[in-house]
Amino acid sequence: MSHTVIAVFDNFDDADTARDALIGSGIPIADVQLTPSEDTLTSRQSTLVRSGHHVYDVDSGWSFSGLLSQLFGADESSVHPDLFSEAIRRGSYLLAVEAETDLERDRAVDIVNRFNPVDLDERATQWRQGGWTGYDHAAPVLGPEDAANDRDGYKGVSADRAERRGAHSFRRQQAEVSGQGGKNFPPAGANEAHYRRHWASSRGESDDRYEDHEAAYAHGEKLGANNAYKGYAWNQIEPEAQLQWESNNSGTPWDRARDAVRFAWERSTK
Repeated sequence: MSHTVIAVFDNFDDADTARDALIGSGIPIADVQLTPSEDTLTSRQSTLVRSGHHVYDVDSGWSFSGLLSQLFGADESSVHPDLFSEAIRRGSYLLAVEAETDLERDRAVDIVNRFNPVDLDERATQWRQGGWTGYDHAAPVLGPEDAANDRDGYKGVSADRAERRGAHSFRRQQAEVSGQGGKNFPPAGANEAHYRRHWASSRGESDDRYEDHEAAYAHGEKLGANNAYKGYAWNQIEPEAQLQWESNNSGTPWDRARDAVRFAWERSTK
């Protein structure tokens, strides 16, 4: 059973640290999405595109409304998709994690709940008591000072509760196409000449053929074309690159493929 774990954070550093902890635990970078992706009002405003009622991250091309449309109705939860958009508007941050097994879901929930996520059910109750009736896409996006003032009334609300619900888990009806994993197809012809020159200059005394490394170049090229990895340094994505490689190319060790993967990745991201 596939799941998506979603949590809301008032503090960007908490959300970003939780994201790093999830990735450090072995969850692929592409399966963890933080939005807004930066702690700025501009990023928040660009995230809440006023062309519908739910969150769409312009910078990453990641549609939260598309994700939520697959989730709600599949889970018995009091959380409505409007709440996530309203949380963004009021200065909070959303962290979403895709988990393919119950074990991965439980691990993600455990990790996320260590970093002070908001109890969104409780927060929504406070909003409604203040007259909120639903997300209004025409309402202004709150800046840092206004967001802090808005939260003043929520402090201490959860202090006496025995159980505080932070992360929410939703069942996905079908697996989404992520663009990762699967067969590595040969690189595009436009790049092959560059890859062949790189192979020739780095082969040393090896008897390997270029064809023996073609899949590695293709893997790097595919990583470079994936928007989920844009903006990261090689040392940040290498663990995920290695994991994907070893899952689909068990006959070729990572240390033999690594240079070709990195070369193609770097060329694809220039």
